[in-house]
Amino acid sequence: MKDNFKILIPARGGSKRISKKNIVDLNGKPLILYALGQALALTDEVYVSTDDQDIADICSNAGGKILWRPKEISGDYSTTEEAASHFLDLEKTDTLVLLQATCPTVKSENIQTGLDMMNEHDSVISVSEEKGFYWNKNGTPMNFEIGKRFRTQDIDPWYKENGSFYITKAKLFKEKNILYGGKVGFVCMKDSIDIDNYYDLEIARRLL
Repeated sequence: MKDNFKILIPARGGSKRISKKNIVDLNGKPLILYALGQALALTDEVYVSTDDQDIADICSNAGGKILWRPKEISGDYSTTEEAASHFLDLEKTDTLVLLQATCPTVKSENIQTGLDMMNEHDSVISVSEEKGFYWNKNGTPMNFEIGKRFRTQDIDPWYKENGSFYITKAKLFKEKNILYGGKVGFVCMKDSIDIDNYYDLEIARRLL
């Protein structure tokens, strides 16, 4: 799979909680350049899907290929899947790697691990491993029985999507219009954050 993939970074200009979020300053450089730099360490086939000139200028100067996103899929309710579908209508590849601009802790080795797993999986997603005792909103235990709790180190871990990246066979995406399907594998990341607001941004500043 190493020579048969392309990377897409969706990065529209509109954002509500943080203005120009995808290029907000994070420890001295635009947020999106963290993900873009890691992607470019693997391949020069890295595309940034955007409707914003500032994002396009920053990313093209850093080595990314710009894919101009149509207005009809650039609104507040537009989906990542729409951006991926538009990309695959224009670019041919067997394997799609979708990398989130708002997840600056991702490393090229995380992505490469996922790509190596594609020989045995249909999709691979980045996750965080969690161990704990979980309850639903109705006050019912979800992964243990009251009075019969295991030691934390003995319980099976849960895996939470952290949003950093999704790798999937392009053919599968075209059939299902979803970023994962079939046999799904996990790449566990130790530190991860998906920046959605200023609180997340402050945490990221401390992590990096």
